[in-house]
Amino acid sequence: MERSVPELPTFDDDFRFAERCLAGDGGAIADLRGNHLDMVHSYIVRSGATAAESAGLIESLFTECIAATDGARPVLAAYLGQCPLRAWLCRVALNRFISLKRAARRDHERFGSEPGDAQFDSIAAPDGDLGEEPVLSLVRDAIIRAFKECDPEQLVILQLLRADELKKAEIARMFGCAITTVTRQAEQAQTTLRTTIIEHVRAREPWLELTFDDLLAICRTVLPDCFGMK
Repeated sequence: MERSVPELPTFDDDFRFAERCLAGDGGAIADLRGNHLDMVHSYIVRSGATAAESAGLIESLFTECIAATDGARPVLAAYLGQCPLRAWLCRVALNRFISLKRAARRDHERFGSEPGDAQFDSIAAPDGDLGEEPVLSLVRDAIIRAFKECDPEQLVILQLLRADELKKAEIARMFGCAITTVTRQAEQAQTTLRTTIIEHVRAREPWLELTFDDLLAICRTVLPDCFGMK
């Protein structure tokens, strides 16, 4: 099976493990199910799924990780080793779960049926390829809204401090204020952003139980360079 892979995967051990699973290595496949996907199951339950919803999702994901189904390549073939495999699998599973819950909600709105547990075979689940993933669009929209609602001056101070790496004394001179004011303004901006991002996520998907650190971990699987992972 031909794969488009980076010359030097950042997480080489995880990448080679995925290769062994795709090659049919029995030990690797057992480890995938018993260790990796068991952890993903716990993550999806913690994110708002019932045990039954998560079990059905994980069972289907396990099959599709290593076998081509309905003309689609195995899900693991999309993993390129640029982030930890477990984190990547959590993102794939969370995308599928969000899609399932949204489909169940649409059915409820259209037909008046009780949503109940989302059934995995109710929709065609997205594979592991990148694209307009539900969780990424959800996080992106929440971040954009949060930045728009943040105090502009506090946001500028935070950017100068974090992104441009200016010293607090330099920023204080620029704004004609005390260093303690710079510290306070930056902390307030961080608190506002963290709180507002989560509020927007929960307003759109009330059933989704993700913390800010969960959202940050999702972002790290997409843009590892931005989070010091390389």
